[in-house]
Amino acid sequence: MFKFAEYLNRTMVAEVCGKVVHIKQPSINVNRKIEEIEKDITSENLIEKRLEVLRVLVSNNEEGIVFSSEDLQAYPVQVVGDFIQAMNRHFGNPENDPN
Repeated sequence: MFKFAEYLNRTMVAEVCGKVVHIKQPSINVNRKIEEIEKDITSENLIEKRLEVLRVLVSNNEEGIVFSSEDLQAYPVQVVGDFIQAMNRHFGNPENDPN
């Protein structure tokens, strides 16, 4: 049986701003938030938009910790792409598939 609810329990452990959190697999709603953030991305606002995407992703955690853009500004811009790639590897790994 395919269990939809099992996908709601998938997480990836990450240390963000000195706190260990269990980042949830992005839901359709989280992906919609990201699409909304990125819809008007330009070269002038690229860094701010990437920072906001990172904030949404890392704030989607089991602990309920909400990170601010200010919390995340110390990280290099590259961390956004690296983090998304790590999430894709983790959640896309067949060994981590609940079904």
